[in-house]
Amino acid sequence: MADFTLELTDAAASVAASGIEIAHYVFDPVPEAEGGEKPYLHPVRALDGAVVSAYRPWDHRWHKGLQVTWTHVSGENFWGGPTYVDGLGYVARDNVGAIRHDAFTATEDAGEEVSFTESLTWITRAGDAWIAEERRHRFHGLDRARGLWSLDVTTTLRNISSRPLELGSPTTQGRPNAGYTG
Repeated sequence: MADFTLELTDAAASVAASGIEIAHYVFDPVPEAEGGEKPYLHPVRALDGAVVSAYRPWDHRWHKGLQVTWTHVSGENFWGGPTYVDGLGYVARDNVGAIRHDAFTATEDAGEEVSFTESLTWITRAGDAWIAEERRHRFHGLDRARGLWSLDVTTTLRNISSRPLELGSPTTQGRPNAGYTG
């Protein structure tokens, strides 16, 4: 049996290790009320089948498994949910953009590892394309005895807007100790 297998459909990619689906990558998500549509990995599973990712938890309904995103890009919110505004806290604003999967540019299914590389476009709420991204997911390092596998995600972001883009977090917007993003 191959260590890893990759199956692609019209809306998702499925990665299995030793016959167990360990990751389901949705690249054509259904729009949600909170916005911020973007590809995500969920469920992500351990080799025993236990789910180790969360989908739309009660306190952060815009969180969907493992995603590559950013909270503050020149006033746009590609994360989803409310935006931190200094002096006001988290505020619902009409600034939640989306990340669109454009195409898979490469897939590798070599048995000991699988990977897929894709091109994506980050689009503002107003419909402007600001960032072109190339992203690669690589699944490898299967250790059946220890119940482990590895995932490497690499990404390259390129500004395709006609302006400089500022990347930040809630901390860069005035919230102490909230340097998270992506």
